Amino acid sequence: MRRGAVRVLARRLHIALNSAADPLVSGPRLAMVKRSAILLSLLLAASSLAAAAAWASGMAGAWVSIALALASLAAALLPSLWRAVYSSLLEREAPLVLAYILPYSPVAPTVVDLMLSTLRSRSLRWVKEEAMRLKMLLDFGLDPERAAAVLAETTPSRTLRGLLADYIAAQRLGTPKSRLSMSIVESTISAVKSQWAGYMKTSQALGEIALTVTAASLILAPLAAMTSPPAAQALVAAAAVSSLAFSAVIIMLRPPLGDGRQSTPLFLASYAAPPALSATAFLLGVEASLALGAVLMVVLEAASAAASRREAAALASLREAAARARVGLEFEESLKRSSDAAGPIVEAILDAARMAGRTGVSRALDAIHSTIVEARSLASATRPAALLLGAATSLAPAVSILLLRVVESAQSSWAGSPPFWQPPGYQGLEAAIVAVAPLVTLPAAALHRPWRPSIAYSLVALAGVAAAGVLAGVLIA
Repeated sequence: MRRGAVRVLARRLHIALNSAADPLVSGPRLAMVKRSAILLSLLLAASSLAAAAAWASGMAGAWVSIALALASLAAALLPSLWRAVYSSLLEREAPLVLAYILPYSPVAPTVVDLMLSTLRSRSLRWVKEEAMRLKMLLDFGLDPERAAAVLAETTPSRTLRGLLADYIAAQRLGTPKSRLSMSIVESTISAVKSQWAGYMKTSQALGEIALTVTAASLILAPLAAMTSPPAAQALVAAAAVSSLAFSAVIIMLRPPLGDGRQSTPLFLASYAAPPALSATAFLLGVEASLALGAVLMVVLEAASAAASRREAAALASLREAAARARVGLEFEESLKRSSDAAGPIVEAILDAARMAGRTGVSRALDAIHSTIVEARSLASATRPAALLLGAATSLAPAVSILLLRVVESAQSSWAGSPPFWQPPGYQGLEAAIVAVAPLVTLPAAALHRPWRPSIAYSLVALAGVAAAGVLAGVLIA
């Protein structure tokens, strides 16, 4: 009897898992995440109950049950977190998807054929999950229109949902394919604008939060040093860590269209420069760090200027490719030269042109060129906010140094000590503040030019620290 009950319970659990994590509705990956999360949540919940029983009998502490219960709740929330991340990744890829399917639109019979064409792409990654789910719906027996409608209802991507719904409605009304192609063009440009509008708001909010955290940490550090030097050091470390974290988030959220393809060595060198200046300032002093920064700035800015020239030439090649395709000439070589401006979208167009032929490619290239020009214009709109953020964050270390010197002087006077006596711990705190000065401006540099940030912001912060030291000496004397 017990074995039969266990089998029935296992069968019901299997049915419940399959109904809650249907790959036709949520996709293969999310279905797997849901099943794993449900099983893990049930296991942790059972362990939590067992730990609670052990605590009630005096065999274990209450914290074990609480920790397991919290872990069970976290496991239950995992599918929602994955869906949110997956939706964000799909939205980031939406302009590339639209650009990829644009050359197919004059020759594809239905929107299902457009979506399935993305399975052949080497440039797209996340939309293939949705295309695989569409194929599963077709294999399950749904007709193409119904399968596309189900995908439109269940996809987490707002852009993809709108495209599918509009395309299905247009096909039902018998809209000409040329008009459908124009609809894709409009959707592409709208998706790019929407991405950049959202990024502008999010990045500015992140910049303001980064400024608040950095300024508060560095200004509170000298005050905390009077009672707890370790707490003061922790505040300075928090300013550095938060700046690095906010910079990483600003870079990761950057839309894929608008900046073009960048050089990995230049990217790594640009982001390695501020930590190098920080280490130099800590070990050798501000003057040595400023001297090193001046040399690095000349080298990195020269490399950045060369990259800008390559991007401009690539954009001109893209315009040339569009013009050549418009009159029926070979355009592949010109298009390949445009990869520095268009980035992964070039591979998408070349893949589509090889598969779908050249029909519609000229319209696609014209649309992509205008979209990239629009995206680059929107990308440059972040620079005024970056300059304001950089000016504000570069002042924080200087204000902190000035306040620290004032606190030093006041505490020395209160103690009846010689004028130049330095209380223990203050010298180390000042060195730490000087060291983090090149790092706190990284969010502004990432917002201004994410793939090859200028170290000018770091140099301004270091110069401010040096000036604050001189000013403090004059005022206190």
